[in-house]
Amino acid sequence: MTNIAYWTTIEKDGVQPKLIYILAHQSEASAKASFDAFRVDPEWVKVKTESEKEAKITEKVETFYMKPLEFSKIK
Repeated sequence: MTNIAYWTTIEKDGVQPKLIYILAHQSEASAKASFDAFRVDPEWVKVKTESEKEAKITEKVETFYMKPLEFSKIK
């Protein structure tokens, strides 16, 4: 998986910002395989466990698979 970019949303009235990011993969199958491996990576499991001692670090994760349009600079 290749990291492309990360953002947080600008929220109002104390709403927690959302983390939005783009990752590149060779295919949908390789994306799923990468995340399957990531979820069981011992270092990630350790960091996630520590981060969630008081509360979950995420409430909801949405995944979208996209492809660039002809005129896109990223292909």
